[in-house]
Amino acid sequence: MTVPAPPPAQRILPWQARRLGAEVIRLRPVDRWPDPDAVRSPENCLAFDAGVLLYPGSLFGLSHPVPSVRLKHLRDGLEDIARLRLLDDHGLSYVTEMIAKGLVRYAGTEAYRTHLADGRFPGWPASLRPFELARDIMTDAITGRIAGAKEESVSERLRRTVAWRRFIDLTRRVRLRADGARVRYVGDRDTFRAEIEAALSVDNAPRTPLSGRLRSPRLPPGFHDDPPGETTVHAPPGGAVRATLRWIADGFATGSAGIVPVTVVLERGEAEPIETTVRVAFVTAVPIDTPPLIDGSLSDWPPALGNVAGDFQPITGPSCGDNRPKNPSPRTLAFFMRDADALYIAVNAEGRPDVSHPLAHSNVVVYDDLVPRGGDLVEILLDPLNAGTRSPGDLFHLTVKPSGAYRMERGLRTDPPCGPWEPWPADVQVAARVAADRWTVEIRIPFSSFGDVARTHTIWGMNVTRFEESSLRFTTWSGTRGNAYDPLALGNLYLP
Repeated sequence: MTVPAPPPAQRILPWQARRLGAEVIRLRPVDRWPDPDAVRSPENCLAFDAGVLLYPGSLFGLSHPVPSVRLKHLRDGLEDIARLRLLDDHGLSYVTEMIAKGLVRYAGTEAYRTHLADGRFPGWPASLRPFELARDIMTDAITGRIAGAKEESVSERLRRTVAWRRFIDLTRRVRLRADGARVRYVGDRDTFRAEIEAALSVDNAPRTPLSGRLRSPRLPPGFHDDPPGETTVHAPPGGAVRATLRWIADGFATGSAGIVPVTVVLERGEAEPIETTVRVAFVTAVPIDTPPLIDGSLSDWPPALGNVAGDFQPITGPSCGDNRPKNPSPRTLAFFMRDADALYIAVNAEGRPDVSHPLAHSNVVVYDDLVPRGGDLVEILLDPLNAGTRSPGDLFHLTVKPSGAYRMERGLRTDPPCGPWEPWPADVQVAARVAADRWTVEIRIPFSSFGDVARTHTIWGMNVTRFEESSLRFTTWSGTRGNAYDPLALGNLYLP
């Protein structure tokens, strides 16, 4: 119910409650406003509590609270359920079930696979259009039953058929998603060579089996197929499957952001091919002889080639899901170096942070649906094994705030738990600085902090994330969607 959530996330709640047999939807406080002495504008109310659903009416010359659009979407969902009950009361349960199964394929713990951080595809539509079609279909069915039997005209039958076809087309689609790309070194000391394993998921919502093949029609420079170069996919009706594609790389032309995009298509006979992009995130921790001073200033970081991670993509926030955001994220860049003893990481985060948050000067972080809250922050996620196990417990996890407060852990501490967790007592150095238009972080992590595993792998799993309190925007370098703490969805850090 917070602002970053898209409109269907509010409207679907009553539908999910119905599927789960719940009679009550419990919301957080809907009118937590700033102190009376503060200006209670909508912006300030949201900064105080992103879940506020009512705004003070005094700002608009009213004596009563003003509802948010999110509250109206929730009300629309409740009205949808009232229509479902009318359908049942008039003996139209078959219409009820067809619509309900189309809008809510699964809910609650059904939406997870192996653990609570391993989510399936969203089990509801991505837009409000299917809800509006469902409402039209329900209204038409109810009025037709009340009016009694009568001969339909050709145009009426056609209109009803078209509405159902559109609803089915929007709610029973085949979806293709890139889950991550693991890069593993297979070269020798003198020749760089790597294997890329792209993990993909196929969701087959239609009521017919799916058979097809996954392949990449055009590979980036330096990439070539690892035979056979394609993968056959078979998915049952309403089911989902995982698949992999493998490529060999003799080099990475990652540009200035550490990203190599690879197009993948799912071909399904005569049906329209479905396309997605595998975002191969790859940077190098360049070797250095003289380490930087860990003071939060990046002035002593020498320019290097291939050690910059950029083009952070939103998981949540105003621009999430847009190919070209109308409200682009402030630029975030991360830099990597190494010497014989330690890994050095720097982050340059454009935009002045919100230091007024109650938790801004503490190392407390609260995870709300796998989004870190507690003021502006950046996270460093490291997996020296680079195994892509899908368990957050395999991650070495460091969180830093603009105040310099930081937190270290193995895994992710959530409630309820999503996997193993323990403190990470590493001897790190962390420094942060806040300027007028940005804040910066410097980190030194000794390789000894990772145990023996640090010396056994040349390419680690790695990701950098950033949360901005003022916009509630959560961005990540690897470009993953939904769960930034899935080891399979990390980027890749090369340690030559």
